[in-house]
Amino acid sequence: MIKQLHPKKPTKKKSKKSKKSKKRFQSKKDRIRKPLTDITLGSKISGKVVDICPFGAFIETEYAVKGSHYGCALLHISQIKDEKVEDISKELSVGQKLEDLRVVKIDHEKSEVALSLRAPRPKRKSLSSVMEGEELEGKVARITSYGAFIDVGCKVDALVHISRISQEKVKDINDFLKIGQEVEVRIISVDGKKKTLAGSMLGKQADQYLNRRREILTRQQQRQHSWAAAEFPKTDIGFFEDAIKDLEDAFQEDYGEWSKQ
Repeated sequence: MIKQLHPKKPTKKKSKKSKKSKKRFQSKKDRIRKPLTDITLGSKISGKVVDICPFGAFIETEYAVKGSHYGCALLHISQIKDEKVEDISKELSVGQKLEDLRVVKIDHEKSEVALSLRAPRPKRKSLSSVMEGEELEGKVARITSYGAFIDVGCKVDALVHISRISQEKVKDINDFLKIGQEVEVRIISVDGKKKTLAGSMLGKQADQYLNRRREILTRQQQRQHSWAAAEFPKTDIGFFEDAIKDLEDAFQEDYGEWSKQ
């Protein structure tokens, strides 16, 4: 009697490689992490640098942060130190442990967190607490073609017009001021309705002279406009220019006395 042999069913061999990669993936993704609800804005946490890119560094934390780097929060290049950072690799390195990382942003919908190593800015003054004539220390926050905006610790920055930066003639503001430079300004205007501040880096007498000149120029424009509306003959413009010249000569004398002091 011949026994029929039944061939054994081939057994599937499990790939050790896939098993290991799966285990590594699970250990990374399924690691027990604290929920984001455990942290709040301003909280201090610790972490480890796991990746560095041109715009910042990814810090591994013990919280359930999602994104391209699971469990990692972003430390933006602008939040590494108060001074401008050109090369992150000179400030941080992969594997470096960091303490006192301040939480500056939490997006619960995207499960993303942003961190900072910089000290928090002091509480901002309200516009109503700033007085004309007050001298404040600040930093140049922004430079435009017409002036510089100075961070004086208020909710709005003070604009220093190009004419109020130096007694010298200013063609390019960048020749006199740099972003982040510490300066002292005197508040010359507070507009609560427009929510604006104006400042000056000149002396008081120089500002008084410029203010008086501005008042004269404003009156000139108003008179010129009213005369043009009344259709004065062109020959009368000569009389107008002579009157303005007399006024300018008078103020030039005042300015000469101020500049000698």
